[in-house]
Amino acid sequence: MHFVRFIIILFAMLIFATPTLAVDKIQILTEQLPPFNHNEDGRITGISTTIVEAAFKRAGLDYTIKVMPWKRAVQQTDDTPNTFIYTMARTQNRENKYIWVGKLFDRKVTLFRHRDRIELDELSQESLHSQTKPCAMKGDASYELLLQRGFLEYNIINSPTTHENICPKMVGEGRADFTVYNPYALAYMVETGKLDDIFVAHSVLINEDGYYLAANPDSDPKIIKKLQQAFKELAAEGLNDKIAAEYLGY
Repeated sequence: MHFVRFIIILFAMLIFATPTLAVDKIQILTEQLPPFNHNEDGRITGISTTIVEAAFKRAGLDYTIKVMPWKRAVQQTDDTPNTFIYTMARTQNRENKYIWVGKLFDRKVTLFRHRDRIELDELSQESLHSQTKPCAMKGDASYELLLQRGFLEYNIINSPTTHENICPKMVGEGRADFTVYNPYALAYMVETGKLDDIFVAHSVLINEDGYYLAANPDSDPKIIKKLQQAFKELAAEGLNDKIAAEYLGY
C-alpha cells in the first residue's frame, strides 16, 4: 500500500513539474539574414551564429535555435522569458526593452564604389552630395540615410527591383557611382560569387554601437550572468575580431 501511494505521489510530482521545465527551456530566435544568421543546407549558420553558439557552449547552457520572420521573432521574444534574439541592432528605442547580453559586431553602413573610380575620392563633401549618383531602393532605410546625409534626391538612382544584387551590379556596370551596403553583407556576396570583387569602401555613413544577442527582460538572471561572462571571455580571446577579419578580408 505504501509503495502504491509512493508511485501516485511521484507521478503527480512529475505531472506538475513538466510545465516548469517547458517554461525554463532556453530558446534562441533569429531571421534569415546572411552572413550574420541564415539556414544553409538545413543548418543554422553565419558569423553571428558562430559567436552565439560559442557563448552558450562556454556558459554550459542547452538551447534551441529557430529561424523565423523577424517580426514574429521579436514578438515571441517580447512575450516569453528565457528567450533570446539575434542579430539585433541596439538602438535608442530598444534600449530599455531588452537585456543586452553580448555584442556581436559593429553596425556599419558604408558607401562602396568601383575600385577603378578613384576620382570619386577627390570630390569635396558638397560635390559628393550634389554630383554623384548613389543607388538605393526608394522607401528603404538606405535611401532615407542618403537623404539624411545630404545627397540630392534627384541624383539618387531608385533601384528598379528589390533584388539585393541590383545596386552593386549597377555600380559594376558604371550606371551608378555608389551602392549602400553593410560591409559584412557585401563581403559575403563577393565570397559566395554573387558579386565580382570590384568594390572598395569610400566612406562610412553609420558606425554605431552594434548588433547584439538580446534577451527578454524577465529572463533568469543566473542565465544572463553566465552568458555575459562567456561573451566577455570570448571577446577577450579575440573571437569577434577573428571572425570579422575572415569575412572582411583584413
